[in-house]
Amino acid sequence: MKKTSALAGAGLAAAALLFGFAVPASANSSAIVPASQPSALLQEVLRTHPDAKQVGANEISFDHGHANLTVSNSPAVLSDCKAGWYCFWQDTNFSGRRVSYNLCSGSSGNGNYYNLTTDNFNDQTTAFANNTNYSIRVFDDINAGGAQLWTEGAHSTSADVGFGNNDRASSFAC
Repeated sequence: MKKTSALAGAGLAAAALLFGFAVPASANSSAIVPASQPSALLQEVLRTHPDAKQVGANEISFDHGHANLTVSNSPAVLSDCKAGWYCFWQDTNFSGRRVSYNLCSGSSGNGNYYNLTTDNFNDQTTAFANNTNYSIRVFDDINAGGAQLWTEGAHSTSADVGFGNNDRASSFAC
């Protein structure tokens, strides 16, 4: 059974806090959430994943450096996905939160598949870039289960996975 995102149903102010962007606290207030503070999402991931390490102001590393979660206020660009890595973005056009992986060349989260629930990215993928020599298969459920949603060929990208696949990915396999 697919796990649902812990972020589902969050209001705009809560989402702003979680994703690190600033919005007014209320319609009658000019107070904002400081974008320079570590996001609540990063703090929650660090709290709930003892193996996670903060490796930058907006980035956490998992699985001995083979997986990264990045939260940024800056507009994302496709070149943010490094050579030898494959990346998933939360929003179209390679924007929003990004998770990056380099698991295909050896180590993997669960054998030959990896669950996006591990990185708090379940059901949140809208765009991808595969900058590896491997094909990546993306699945609807954890443990490479359920329907195969799409295959990312080596050195391929998609700025939008389409309405039918948007926010459905729960795992992938190389």
